[in-house]
Parts: sequence; C-alpha cells; structure tokens
Amino acid sequence: MQIAPEQGQLMALLARLAGARRTIEVGVFTGYSALTIALALPDDGYVLACDISDEYTRVGRPFWERGRRRPTRSTCSSHRRSRTLDARLAAGEAGSYDFAFIDADKSSYDAYYERCLQLVRSGG
Repeated sequence: MQIAPEQGQLMALLARLAGARRTIEVGVFTGYSALTIALALPDDGYVLACDISDEYTRVGRPFWERGRRRPTRSTCSSHRRSRTLDARLAAGEAGSYDFAFIDADKSSYDAYYERCLQLVRSGG
C-alpha cells in the first residue's frame, strides 16, 4: 500500500528526465509518492493528487507542508476519481500534464489509464 524508497527515487528520476512540471497521481494513500514527485518538480510544479480517503491523506499533509512544494489534493471516491479526470479533460487540459502515476483500486486501472493517456502530453 506504499511505495518503497527506491521506487520513489525512480519515479522522481523519471519525472525529471521527462521535464515534468505538471503531474497526476491517482491513489495517494499517505502521500509519500506525491511528495517524492512534487520535490522532483521545478518551483512552479503542480501535482494533482486524487484519493478516496481524507483520513489517510491527512497523514501526509504535515510532510507536504514541510516540503518545498505541496501536492494539490482532491479527495474523491473511485467513481469520482474518473469524474475528476473527466472534468480536467472537459476543462481543456488534454495533453497538459507531463507525468502520471496510478496506484489506486486495481479494478479501475483501465479507466484511469485511458483518461491519463489523454491528459499526459506526447512524450510524457
């Protein structure tokens, strides 16, 4: 339910190599991976972090506050995660993200993946 430090380092490296400025995380849990990615972004970086549990994401908030950059959090049910991504597409944000990490309910991976493919730019 939580990534290993080595996976966090790899994700940060991938984000840097992609020149990521805007990222999406679907399934935040306690926020370690969101913070890892946020710290790898430039000062104007942006993380859209979507999770179903305010209780669990609350654990990570103090660490987000101490970090250089804070993920922008959206707490939502699994159905609402898809709606949140759909709302970003409807707002004209297709192709405006550079990186996506999906670590949520496994049964909805296909839906999240398809939406993230539309939201992440070519080469992201």
